[in-house]
Amino acid sequence: MNNSIKQMFFLCSTLFLCATASVFCQSTQPIVSHIKAIYDTATAQIVISWDCPDQQNAAPHENTINELYLYRSTTPIVTTVDLAALSPIAKLQKEQTNYIDTVSNYSDYYYAVIAITESGPYSIILPSINTTVTAVRKEKRQPPIQTVQQDTALPSYPAGTKRSMPLPIPDILENQNYTPLQMDEKAIAQAKTLGKDSSNHKRIQPYAFEEDMISPTGGDAYLLFTILHETFARKKYAEAIPRLEDFLAINHEPGLTTRAYFYLGECHYFTSQYENAVFVFLKTKDTYPDLSREWIYASLDSIDITN
Repeated sequence: MNNSIKQMFFLCSTLFLCATASVFCQSTQPIVSHIKAIYDTATAQIVISWDCPDQQNAAPHENTINELYLYRSTTPIVTTVDLAALSPIAKLQKEQTNYIDTVSNYSDYYYAVIAITESGPYSIILPSINTTVTAVRKEKRQPPIQTVQQDTALPSYPAGTKRSMPLPIPDILENQNYTPLQMDEKAIAQAKTLGKDSSNHKRIQPYAFEEDMISPTGGDAYLLFTILHETFARKKYAEAIPRLEDFLAINHEPGLTTRAYFYLGECHYFTSQYENAVFVFLKTKDTYPDLSREWIYASLDSIDITN
């Protein structure tokens, strides 16, 4: 069936279904209804949902639903010929009304749910009833944080309301006695080892971790994102240093702390505080060995750490 004939068939089917859809939805036929598929950005998965027919008063025993088959296609499923060319991606319980599908690419996807009865598959295709007519696709991630050109609207909280998740409070008293970072002999020795053959390295560009590219819903991760968005992403490295130090004055989960140290090291590097940068990157080398080594090399190219 060529595309023009297929499109004509789909149009005719749609017109016919406008008059009969309510009958199928309200009957006891083994046909699911109100199928829809949406992409959940929070989980990066496609959620398919539908309504199951009321089978309590189904007269023919052979029309009783035993299970459901879910089909997926990159083209609309509008005929039984389309369905016959597919294999089910999941076999579901007869009472099940949703399914979460994980896909790896960014194609358009269409879905169909077919009931399996005592007499076999009840292969009737009803677009928008038991098969989707609107494509759904996996969305691509947002660009890295350093490429942000415009301010992202941050949540606002009217007077008298509370945050959905409170932010941690920096230990101001502890940070009042903060002294500039200094490298001890052990740190210098480690840096020398990591810095061997570090010549001819070019100055590197700002780096941001994927976890910090999209605004979290709240908590410690949201606080770090706000600091980076307001300073680091705008190349305000000198302004970012004290804010990151305040952030690190509080205990956070290890992954978040290590990333904050890495951004602090970058800020020292881009403000020409290369010795401080090396000191900070030594704190991250166990978690990010290759990445930290690259930044240590770049810092060592700019200073003579033996002085």
